[in-house]
Amino acid sequence: TGGVPFRQWVGLYHLDRKEERIADIGCGPADMLRYLTNSSKPAYYLGIDISERYLTQAKNKTKKLDIPSDFRTMNLDKLPHEKKIQNDLKNLLTQKKISTVLLLGVLHHIDDEAVKATLDCVFDAPDLKTVITQDILKIENYLINNFFASQDRGQFVRSEAEYDELLNKTKWKNIKKSWTHPGIKQIKYI
Repeated sequence: TGGVPFRQWVGLYHLDRKEERIADIGCGPADMLRYLTNSSKPAYYLGIDISERYLTQAKNKTKKLDIPSDFRTMNLDKLPHEKKIQNDLKNLLTQKKISTVLLLGVLHHIDDEAVKATLDCVFDAPDLKTVITQDILKIENYLINNFFASQDRGQFVRSEAEYDELLNKTKWKNIKKSWTHPGIKQIKYI
């Protein structure tokens, strides 16, 4: 995992809280779940991703930990233009009583329309308390950071100002920013 401090991030992302019902949108293989224990895991986990292969890997991790879970295939790129996908996402979050949505390393993979549509759909979930995003970004004069950002598969790596501008176009008005890094201080996530 390239030194990514998943063990530290488990608490930061509410995955160790017994009362939380997590929707991990863009969950991938859910690598972070391997750092959970039987005494520190969420009440429920919903994994959403475009890749069936990744969803199978994530499902195996929740089975191993005996976490009640469900998994769905969804293409966030289609979300802005397909009402059915929007309704599916909203209904899933409502039916599963999701309290925390994770979008970890997702926003820099989808265009502005898809980011806005995703965040606006999530906003409407009645039991939701927290949405946590984490993405790489371009930072002026941070050559190492920007080199690694340029190597990422995500086509939409943005600057801090670009992320701010994008988030200000969503329904979300209560936004708190913080910074993390993957063990190398010259590389930053927001």
